[in-house]
Amino acid sequence: MKRFLRVGERYALSKIYSSLLAVATIMCLYAVKQVSAQEAEPASTAVANVKPLQIRETIPEYLWHLPLQVVNHPRVGGKDTITLNEYRDKLIILDFWATWCKPCISSLYKLDTLQKQFTDQIAVIPTTYEAREKAGAFIANKGWSLPSAVGDIILKKYFPHQSIPHQVWIKSGRVEAIVGPEYARADVIDKILQGQQVDFSQKSEVAFDAANPLFLNGNGGDGSNMLYQSVISGRLQARVAGAARQSPNAIIAYNQSVENLYCIAFQSRRLPYLTPSAIERYIKYEIDDSLKYRVSSQMRPTDDTEARARWAMANVYCYNLVLPKGNNEIDVDERMVSDLNHFFESHLNLTVTYEKRKVKVLALVKTEDYKSITTRGGESYDYADAKQPILKLQNKSLYTLIDYLNVALQHNLKRNPEIYRLPLVDESGIDGNVDLSLEADLGDLESIRKALRKHGLNLVEKFATINMIVFKNYQHPKQKTR
Repeated sequence: MKRFLRVGERYALSKIYSSLLAVATIMCLYAVKQVSAQEAEPASTAVANVKPLQIRETIPEYLWHLPLQVVNHPRVGGKDTITLNEYRDKLIILDFWATWCKPCISSLYKLDTLQKQFTDQIAVIPTTYEAREKAGAFIANKGWSLPSAVGDIILKKYFPHQSIPHQVWIKSGRVEAIVGPEYARADVIDKILQGQQVDFSQKSEVAFDAANPLFLNGNGGDGSNMLYQSVISGRLQARVAGAARQSPNAIIAYNQSVENLYCIAFQSRRLPYLTPSAIERYIKYEIDDSLKYRVSSQMRPTDDTEARARWAMANVYCYNLVLPKGNNEIDVDERMVSDLNHFFESHLNLTVTYEKRKVKVLALVKTEDYKSITTRGGESYDYADAKQPILKLQNKSLYTLIDYLNVALQHNLKRNPEIYRLPLVDESGIDGNVDLSLEADLGDLESIRKALRKHGLNLVEKFATINMIVFKNYQHPKQKTR
C-alpha cells in the first residue's frame, strides 16, 4: 500500500502548469538467469512483411524455397546457394553464429561432429549475417566440414533473437524447438529422430537495443526483474505534483522544486516540521539569489502566468528510487540525498547538507509554573478547529504541536513576518506523548503563548544551534593533472 509523505498531509502542493522535455538519468541493475554463456549479436537490416515463427508453427513454402548464400559447401559438386527444401525430409538445425562469438565456436565444433555422426539424418546449417569472405576464411581455418549460410538478413527475421548461439530445430515441416546450444547432443537428436517427446526448455528473449536506455518503451522487458533503479527527470507533462513511498524500499516525487525534493529526502532525519508551507524555516541558504531562484518555489513568479510556466519548465523535477528489498525508509532517504547531490552538483553547482547552524528560533520551553504534562494513553489522535478555535492532542508527541504551529504561523506571516517565520524547536525536555488542549487562535503568536502558559509552557525568542538543511555552492574538486 502506498503511503503519502508528510509533506502532503496538511498542505496542498502547488500545481504547476507547464511542460519540460524530460532529461532522464537512469541507473538500472537487474538479474539475468544465464542458461549458457551467450553474447549479443548486432542488429540486422529490416525486412518488411515477415511474421516471426513460433514453436509448432509450420514453415511457409516461401521459406522452404528461399535461396541461401553459402560457403564451405563440398568442393566436389559444391554450391554457392542452397534451399531448406533440399533438406526437408531431415531434422534441420539452424545455428545462428558469428566469427567473434566464442560460445558459437565451441557449439560449431560439437555440431560439426554431430553432423558426421548422423550423416544423412540431420542437416546442420550454421547461419551468419557476416559476409562470405570473412565467414568462409574463418570456417576454412577451423577445418569444419559444415556449410554455412552467409550474409543472412531474412532467416533472422523469421527467427528473431538477441543472443547467439541461437538454434532452431525444424522437423516434419514445422518448428520443433527454439533453444540455445545445450540441447545439441547425440541422445537428444536420437530421441527426436525416433519420434520421442523431448522436454525442451524453449529459449525466450525480449526485444532489446543496447543503444537505448534499459526498460524505456519496453526495451529489455517491462522492468519486473529490476533490482535497483534511480531516476531523475524534468517535469512530467501533467498537472500533478506530489510524493509517495511506494514501499519501504521505494519512493517517488514528481513535479517538485529542488527545495522540496531535498526536504522530502531529509524527512527521516527527525525533521517532522517540513510541510511545504514551513520549509523555509529550516533551510539555510548560503547561495546567491540567482541560484536560489532556480531552487526555491518561494522565488517563482506569482502574478505572470507565462513567467510561472517558464520557471517550471526549467526548475521542476521528478525523482524515483527503488532499492533492493530489505532496505528501509532511512536507507531510501539517505540514497535520495546522495543521488540529488550527485546530479545537482554538476547540473546547478549546488550541494545540500544537513548540519548545525546558530539561528534565531521560537523555542517551546517550560515556565516556572510547569507541573507535569503526561498522557492517559488510549487512542492517539490530534484535532484542530480554526472556527472555535481549539487544538487537542491525545497521546501525541509535542512534534505534532510544533507541526501545527509551523503551518499556522506561516499562513499568517503578514502579522509579524520577522518573528512568525522563525523555526520552531522543542526545548521543553518533555519526553514521550502527552494529552494537551489549547484554546487559542493558532495564527496569533500572543494567543498561542497565553494558552501555553496555562500549562506551564511558553514560546520564547532566542538563539540556538539547531540542525538545518543548508544549500551551498558546490566547489568542484580540481582535476588531477599528470
